[in-house]
Amino acid sequence: MSASRAVRTLTAYNAWANDGLFTLLETTDEAQRIPEAPILLAILNHAHAVCQIFRAHMTGERHDYHSANPEQPLPLDELSASARAIDEWYCDYAHSLSEAELTQRIDFRFTSGEKASMTREEMILHVVNHGTYHRGNIGVILQKNGILPDKDVITDFLSARAVTS
Repeated sequence: MSASRAVRTLTAYNAWANDGLFTLLETTDEAQRIPEAPILLAILNHAHAVCQIFRAHMTGERHDYHSANPEQPLPLDELSASARAIDEWYCDYAHSLSEAELTQRIDFRFTSGEKASMTREEMILHVVNHGTYHRGNIGVILQKNGILPDKDVITDFLSARAVTS
């Protein structure tokens, strides 16, 4: 599998898994009433901020984040819409990149001010893995409260995609 195909697959998987989680949270009243609901929202806002920050790094735009943990977190409905929009952006962006653009190294600074350098491919892989990690955090919290989390398994995504293709 080429790097560009892998990145396209991973961004589509990430969007699918995020959509499943947001749909669950939006449609399960119990999830919004658990004691850890503010923590879930903080985790989601953090993951979303990281997506925004790395999009800015890849496009050369400025971002206004001074931390990956926003001081003013978005409420679930706004966050859901914004997360779905940035997931769509990542999918479109992944499809627009050539192999050469994927391996282009970009210098940037983390929100801490520390200098860094990564390729676009590495940044996208970071965003996808970061999202998977935090969906796992949320899944544990949901299970602890008797709520079955949405399936977040790439094999399910690939199987579902193969059936609809």
